[in-house]
Amino acid sequence: MRHVTNSESQRGRMLVCVTRSPHAGSVLRGAVACARAMALDPEFLHVGRDESATREPLVELLAEHGLDTHPLIIREGKPAAVICEAAKQNHADLIFAGALEQDSVVRDLVGSTARNVARRAGCSVFLMTGALPPAGTWMRIVAAVQLDDRFKAMFADACAFARAMEQTTLHVVYEHESFDAHLPGGTASGAGGADMRHLQGAAENFRLANFLEQFDLRGLNLRTAALPSRPGHEAVRHAREMGAELLVVSADDRPLGFWDRFFGHPAEIALQKLPCSVLLHRSRMRPARGAEESAP
Repeated sequence: MRHVTNSESQRGRMLVCVTRSPHAGSVLRGAVACARAMALDPEFLHVGRDESATREPLVELLAEHGLDTHPLIIREGKPAAVICEAAKQNHADLIFAGALEQDSVVRDLVGSTARNVARRAGCSVFLMTGALPPAGTWMRIVAAVQLDDRFKAMFADACAFARAMEQTTLHVVYEHESFDAHLPGGTASGAGGADMRHLQGAAENFRLANFLEQFDLRGLNLRTAALPSRPGHEAVRHAREMGAELLVVSADDRPLGFWDRFFGHPAEIALQKLPCSVLLHRSRMRPARGAEESAP
């Protein structure tokens, strides 16, 4: 991640995937809100033939949202490959795209365009599901963390994004392995087992609190949950049950492949089950710098 200070004038770049669909306006409004929060300049990409019948309606759509001064790129090819290549060529820090919470059966087997972009991109990807929340901002934000250095940049950005969204509460989910996961039958029964689970829960909450102390948490009220689970599963369930509007998860800088899907990489679990909008965080993403940045 390119850590920057408020004194730097250069803004990052966000590639917004735009289509002619009933949800296009909502995606654009979400992209504007996201770009403002993360201090990113948006560029717009449509995959298809570059002809007047395609370009003119898209130009009008951008103009309706005050975005007609930003670049519009139209390229032919396989959508996921075109989007990832355009992001690479334009040095995008973030790709923003609309996504369905539930794919069709066929798409679920091979992966939708939005999910394949998230898997293959070399930068962070924001998948927006449904309409932009009525407040025009993502209010209920969940960050899924593990307690190691790989998650420091992601959580710092999640905190900054929540502040830029003018939110005072950030939900944090930490998933850890249960002590009895390897016991015969998988569960220790009786009072002794319950006591051990209670002690482990207290210890894991203590570890989580120590991890969070290193971050700038000014203005934020953290609601934390340390849950026994394989990473990914409880975070998705927690986000869905609390009605979260955005789930922030970390992904490796490398593309996610078949074996990640087969073995249940935490980022893959979030992509497959999309409980809400998902920010798949990779290191090539500028930190959010607050709402004081000029709007796109």
